[in-house]
Amino acid sequence: MKRLYLALVLMAVVTVALTGCGGGGGGGGGGTPPDTTPRTTLSGRVFDTNGTPISGATVTVDSGTVKAIVSTTTNANGQYSIGNIPKGVLLNIQISKTGITTTIMNGLTIGLDAGSAVGMDIVANSQGPPVGSTVSLSPTLTDIYTGDTLSFDVVVKNSVGDPIYPTSGSGWQSSLVVSGAATGHIQADSPGTFSITGGTVGQTAKITVLVIRSDGSIASTSTTVTIKNMEGPPPPPI
Repeated sequence: MKRLYLALVLMAVVTVALTGCGGGGGGGGGGTPPDTTPRTTLSGRVFDTNGTPISGATVTVDSGTVKAIVSTTTNANGQYSIGNIPKGVLLNIQISKTGITTTIMNGLTIGLDAGSAVGMDIVANSQGPPVGSTVSLSPTLTDIYTGDTLSFDVVVKNSVGDPIYPTSGSGWQSSLVVSGAATGHIQADSPGTFSITGGTVGQTAKITVLVIRSDGSIASTSTTVTIKNMEGPPPPPI
């Protein structure tokens, strides 16, 4: 099976904090209540389809709820970081730079169970599969061990269920979101290879793969794994 080029993502997203300030001198209850929306920090790297980090790319997040837009620019290593991203609201992310295809992800939501930091690596200058496409993982992710790294492929199928692949020299516009006790990776020399490394024993990690269709809509699949102890793996099958 071909490994599909994919963008790695440890998910979170952006937005400015809305600071609610109570009215200054009055007694009696007017004024705006403080904003208590839980927030996180989104960070990661932007790559091209050859696995080369893209510097100077603009990463923009638009909250569909409050219409606030926050942007940052990737550094020489393709890294970016944006804080104060609200959880539980719809977000749109755009990656743009002169000379590359603009990558747009609409309708993302960072789960309320995400931690204080979420990573999202993105493969830009890639294409989206057709409308109606679905996404799954191969092999199916189950439990992983602390410190162990597990690799898998993203499988994209068209609306009739047939596997489809990006054109030569390109990759799917996609990303991976990981929250909880694991980290995700994309190999710079092989952007079609994605892997997860287990963290603290006994905790869980939620893994979500997103693929952006050609119309900007998203196909996704999620799974939750438990981190186990490397010292006591199950015996091999007989």
